[in-house]
Amino acid sequence: MIRVRLFWLLSPLLLALAGCIVIVQAPPGTPTLAPPVLTATQIPPTLLTPMPAVIGVATAGDLPTALPTFTPAAVGTSLPSGAFTATLPFASTPVTASGPISITLFTASPAEVRPGELITLTWEVFAEQATLWQLDALGRLGISYTIPLSGTLVISASETARNEADFVLFATSGQSSAQAFVSVRISCPDAWFFPNPPADCPSSPPHYTTMQAEHFQRGLMLWTEWNRLIYIIYMDDLRPRWEARGDAWTEGMPPDNPAIVPPLGYYQPVRGFGVAWRDEHAPAGARVRDRLGWATDEEFPVSNAAFQCDARARYSRCYITGPNSQIYALEPELSGWFVWAGPTPTPQPGGARS
Repeated sequence: MIRVRLFWLLSPLLLALAGCIVIVQAPPGTPTLAPPVLTATQIPPTLLTPMPAVIGVATAGDLPTALPTFTPAAVGTSLPSGAFTATLPFASTPVTASGPISITLFTASPAEVRPGELITLTWEVFAEQATLWQLDALGRLGISYTIPLSGTLVISASETARNEADFVLFATSGQSSAQAFVSVRISCPDAWFFPNPPADCPSSPPHYTTMQAEHFQRGLMLWTEWNRLIYIIYMDDLRPRWEARGDAWTEGMPPDNPAIVPPLGYYQPVRGFGVAWRDEHAPAGARVRDRLGWATDEEFPVSNAAFQCDARARYSRCYITGPNSQIYALEPELSGWFVWAGPTPTPQPGGARS
């Protein structure tokens, strides 16, 4: 008699929530994503639902009249000290046999935070169990939390977080599941080192550095002290279009190869540029010197040099100072480069984007 009465009491509530919460049903073995709920946006396509396949919706006889209160605990990846705090005690909502599972509340506040600030997640679920996941920067399932059916969880955004923090809530009863997604924007804490920058947030503050540069017949070399890398920018049509090599020259090594004599008006690069240019481990025809040609000047310092990349989790673009205060945009996967001219730049001759 109690179950019948609960059913009539909860029916208006469940009807009011219809269309907001989706029960996922799928043939066995088929991962299914339900539409987002409440404050949700579309779940990233890279998110794979870890719920079991649905073969039917739970009925009144399948569910217990009530469930015990759960204690929150991190599952899977362990968290560093201070990574999150939970508001205790949780108010666990019992499950009744009055209807199918549902997520009646899932919110994140505030809507925007800075790296390191707190995010408050609040939820209410009618189901046998609930699990909360934080997605990684690529939209994949990351850290998970076993949670009660209703409650609040306070999580500290990572100091290195950029762009957004995304969370997905799964509710399950037997082999039926529902899910909801919320996102919190991470405000950009850093500024670009050059004017008229892209709209993307940089991944870090600029790396200001001592720099040496040298021009070649078909390209440019840039040496940065902060990471001791030599950036090679090719102006031919081969790949890679650019690359970064470690500075292999150390004090005590010969500065150049006296057996290599450049034509009149050209130069053999020396020290680190020379080691990278000679590229002695590569076959003839595929060496850096074969692509760049002779140096057209001796190496020289570049003032106010810096290096910085955007905060995209995949296919990040980096920016580096060059001679004459030009900013070179280095495309991901060594695929291309161009001289930055603004948010909608025109590729320069010899540096066409791929």
